[in-house]
Amino acid sequence: MNKNKKLVLILFATSLLLTAGCGLGNNDYSLRDIFDEEDAREEKQPGIEWETVLEDSLYESQDPEPCPEAEISQVENNYYYMQLSEENQLLYRQILYGIENHLHDFPIDASDADTPHTIYYAVLLDYPDLFWMNGESTVWEINNGESYELELTCTMEEEEIESYRQQIEINVNEFLSIIPEDADTYTKVKTAYEWIIGHTDYQSDSLNNQNILSVLVQNESVCAGYAKAFQYLMNRLAIPCIYVEGYADGEPHAWNIVNIDGVYTEVDCTWGEPNFEDAEMHENESIIYDYLCLTTEELSRTHTPDPPYTYPECVDTSYDYYRLYGTYFDDYDEDALIQACRNTVDVGGTHTFLKFASEDTFWQAVDAIDGDVLDDVAYEKMEWDGLEEYTYTYYCDEDLWIIKLFW
Repeated sequence: MNKNKKLVLILFATSLLLTAGCGLGNNDYSLRDIFDEEDAREEKQPGIEWETVLEDSLYESQDPEPCPEAEISQVENNYYYMQLSEENQLLYRQILYGIENHLHDFPIDASDADTPHTIYYAVLLDYPDLFWMNGESTVWEINNGESYELELTCTMEEEEIESYRQQIEINVNEFLSIIPEDADTYTKVKTAYEWIIGHTDYQSDSLNNQNILSVLVQNESVCAGYAKAFQYLMNRLAIPCIYVEGYADGEPHAWNIVNIDGVYTEVDCTWGEPNFEDAEMHENESIIYDYLCLTTEELSRTHTPDPPYTYPECVDTSYDYYRLYGTYFDDYDEDALIQACRNTVDVGGTHTFLKFASEDTFWQAVDAIDGDVLDDVAYEKMEWDGLEEYTYTYYCDEDLWIIKLFW
């Protein structure tokens, strides 16, 4: 939608439909097969290398002792862990113990040879700090399937892992230092959103872009890195947060659901990154707040999580950025719209952002702006600045029903 209006001043209006698309990288793999083990054998996704070996064993013993388990208290609140059967929860804890103790291969309690691969991936979804694991795995069958062993691929040695942990800690401490001591939960979430976007450039070919190193050390990433880093920071702040994989505008994508004092809300740091898709927006905004604290209904207009998981339904708009800052319109109010713009111009502000509760209300506002409703505001701007002509631009997000005016 390209709109132009000319009076004595020049009103130039363009439209922006925010687009999706964010590669999960070569390690794109889904948990969807956990609940359909028969299909898992046929639907191995090409990004993750895993295999089942039926003939040989890494162990000479035909009945090895199963690996010890991580404590239940360590995992009982993990989102994906809670969705597993009791049998698979046991396997999850064994795999977590093996990873944390740097065991590259170990016996496991499994009822078949395919499930361990997907349970291993469930562990990675719950633990963004396991940056040295890339999702590659091999299951070894022993004694005609009476027992199994799991072999995992580790991308670095323990010394390198520790070195990266120290670098992460330095940068995370920098983040923690900017949070006010009396900050409420929303402020912590917003600060993390801003910090990640401000410290990261979206680069499709960035190093380690499927783990937190890309954001917390190297400052370049894709959606997986953004979402895992946000999850990691929330974990450090003891704020419940879910890493979600799915699709956005038909492309593989990752984002988060965070719990703010009992209110679940959707957060997509990648789509808050101005240089993600549109260079012109990068010139106007350093951070896009449109994807901070959305409802599921709003995000579902562009985002679809992978089935078959049940995610919290985000319905509360209490923490919507625009509602908190007084530019959210439940109904169309022309006087309020004009006043919001005048408030910006009066103080020398550069932009007015408006969000609308319904599509009809949004289009009423678009039509009004495309008409002459803001002429007086623009004339005032011309007079105050001593201009003979003046240009302002507005962008329309037709998915979230947001109008952005740049003065």
